[in-house]
Amino acid sequence: MAATNPYTTMFDMQRTMIESSWKAVEGATTVQRNFVEATLDSADAAKTAQLKGVDFSKRAVEAYFESLEDVVPSETVDELRNAVDEQYDAFEETLEESFDAYDELSESQLAAIEDAYEAMLEVTDDAADAAADIEIVDPTGN
Repeated sequence: MAATNPYTTMFDMQRTMIESSWKAVEGATTVQRNFVEATLDSADAAKTAQLKGVDFSKRAVEAYFESLEDVVPSETVDELRNAVDEQYDAFEETLEESFDAYDELSESQLAAIEDAYEAMLEVTDDAADAAADIEIVDPTGN
């Protein structure tokens, strides 16, 4: 039975720990990246739902104005309709600007996160490579 060098065992254990840490960091990075992407995807779904809700509301108000035309003078209904249409137009414009700003910010944030993840993985990978390149020298000469 061959004698085991304690230094070799220690460095093998360190290499294994570094490699395991690298795999854990890589896995955690993937999970975080997927979370950010899922959050952005859900924001798109919320945007679609919001726009559909506004459209539904706008059509309901339009139907209400149509029913008012039979009872109220058309001039009054037209004035109300124009005022409400202007408010809906302003609201839709503000909503679109808000969504655009959110999308822009989210894309910038995702790019910054991607850069940070890549830098972290590169540093971790470099550390694993450096550990793998260490030459084990037994100070006892064995």
